[in-house]
Amino acid sequence: MKYRNKNDTILSAVLMTFILLLILVSDIYPQGETTAPPPLTWISPEEFSVNTTNTIRLAVDVSNDVRKNDIEKIIFSAKYYNYIGFNDEQKIGEVTKPPYEIIWDCSQIPDQNFGKLSLKCYVHYKKGTAAGEELILSYGTNVVLDRNPSLNTRQILSDHMDRPVIIDGNLDEWPPTETIVFTNADNKIMVNSLWDEKNLYFGVRVNDKNIISTFGPGNTIVTGMPTEDDIEIYLDIDHNHSEIIAYPDRHFLFAPAGMVYEVKYYPHDFITSDEYHPRIVSVVHIEGTMNDNSDEDKYYSFEIAIPWSELGIEPHQNVSMGLEIWNSDKEYPDGNYIYSGWNTSASNCKNTSEWGNIVLVRTNIHSKKNVLMYVITGCIVLIIGFIFIRKYAGKKHDSCAIENEFIIKAKTYIEEHYGEEELSRDQVAQFIGLTPSYFGKLFTRETGCHFREYVNKVRIDKSKLLLSSTMKNIAEIAFDVGFSSQSHYTHVFNHFENTSPRQYRSMTQIHK
Repeated sequence: MKYRNKNDTILSAVLMTFILLLILVSDIYPQGETTAPPPLTWISPEEFSVNTTNTIRLAVDVSNDVRKNDIEKIIFSAKYYNYIGFNDEQKIGEVTKPPYEIIWDCSQIPDQNFGKLSLKCYVHYKKGTAAGEELILSYGTNVVLDRNPSLNTRQILSDHMDRPVIIDGNLDEWPPTETIVFTNADNKIMVNSLWDEKNLYFGVRVNDKNIISTFGPGNTIVTGMPTEDDIEIYLDIDHNHSEIIAYPDRHFLFAPAGMVYEVKYYPHDFITSDEYHPRIVSVVHIEGTMNDNSDEDKYYSFEIAIPWSELGIEPHQNVSMGLEIWNSDKEYPDGNYIYSGWNTSASNCKNTSEWGNIVLVRTNIHSKKNVLMYVITGCIVLIIGFIFIRKYAGKKHDSCAIENEFIIKAKTYIEEHYGEEELSRDQVAQFIGLTPSYFGKLFTRETGCHFREYVNKVRIDKSKLLLSSTMKNIAEIAFDVGFSSQSHYTHVFNHFENTSPRQYRSMTQIHK
C-alpha cells in the first residue's frame, strides 16, 4: 500500500512538472505568434530614403536564414517610371556569395518620386537542397531618386481682393494678374490666382480643340478621370519642400464635365484616401461641345475657391506655399491621353521640392489704398469738369465737339482691336481717359447704340468682307473678328443680317 502511494506521488510530481513546462512554454511562445527572425534583412537603401546621386547601393543580410549555405544566388531588380509609364521589372544584377550587395548605375532613368521606384531581390537556392529550386521574393523597398539639389524659384503672385470673387466660370471679370503659362502638346494652359480673407482663388483656362470628359458632378467612381481632360492643383501647405508628398499637402483634380475630387497621401502607412466632394467651390465654363469630334472646340475654364479653413492657414501678405499645376489632354473618346506639368515630369510630380511657389501679396488695383486713390482722382476729374462746364456754359457746340473727340478716339480704338475677344467698355474707357460709366453713357448718347452692340456690328461687318472675299471656314472667321465661339458668332450675325453666315456667303458668291 505504501509502495502504491509512493508511485502515485512520483507520478503526480511528473505530471505537475510537465504542466509547469507547458505553462512556461506557452508564456515564452504565445499561441499564434512566432519569434523566428526573418530569413533576410534589407540593408540598403532604407525605406523612404532620398537618393541624390547616379549610383545606388543595394545590399541585403541573410545571416538569419538557416539555409544561407544553400543559397545559389540573389538577384536584384528595379521597377520605375520612365517617360511613358512604368517599365517592365528590370534585372540590375546578381550576386553568388556574401556580401550580397551591388552598385546600380541609375543615371539613365529620370528622377522618381515616392511610389515610382521599387527595388527588389529574389533568393535562389541550390538544387538538391532542402529548399529545392524554390524561388523566394524576399524583400523590396520604395525610395526616392532626386538628383536636383536646387529648390525651384519659379512663382506666381496671388493678388489680394477686397471683395469676394464671383464663382461662375467666367474669367473675363478677373483683373490683370500675374499668369502661369505652360503647354501640353497643342493645349495652352493659363493660371491666375487671387485671395481674400476667406478663400484662395484660382482661375484656369485651357485652350483645347477637343474637350473630352465624362466625369460629371456627383460621380463617386474616379477610375480613369485623370486619363481624360483635366486640371490638377497640388499645394505644399506647410511649404517644407519635402521630397515626399504627405498630408497636409493637397492634390485636387477638376474635370471639365464638373467632377471634383481630392487625393490625400499618407506614405508612411502606404495608403491614400479619396474624397469625392471636397469642401471647395468650382464652376467650369466651356466654349465648345464635349465629347464631339465633329467640330473644333475653343477652351474650358475653371473658377475655384478653396477656403483657408480647409487648408488650415491664416492668410496674410507674404504667406507662401508650394504649387504645381498639371493638365491631361485626350483628343478622342477612345484615344490615348497626354499630360504635362508646370514644373515637373510624370515620374517626379509628387516630389514637392520640385514644385514652384505661390506667394500672397497686396499689390493689385483692388487694394483699399489704390481704390481710395481712384476715388480721389475721380473727384478731381469731376471738379475740373464742373469748372470747364461753368466756363463754357452756353457753348454747346464746343462741348459736343470735345465729347465727339472722345467718341472718335473710341471708334478708332475699336477699329484697331475688334479682333480681340477681351475687348471691353472698360478697356476703351481707360484708353481715352474717361470712367467706364461716363464713357458708356456718352457712347450711347452720341452713337445711338450701346457699346457692345456697336462692337458686334463692327465685327459682323468685318466678317462679311471675309465671307465674300476669302475661303476661310466660318469658325476661323468667327475667331478672327473676336467671337469666342462659332455658335455665338452665328447668333449675332443672324441678329444683324437676318440670315446665317453660310447663307450670306452663298448669296454673295452667286452675285459675283
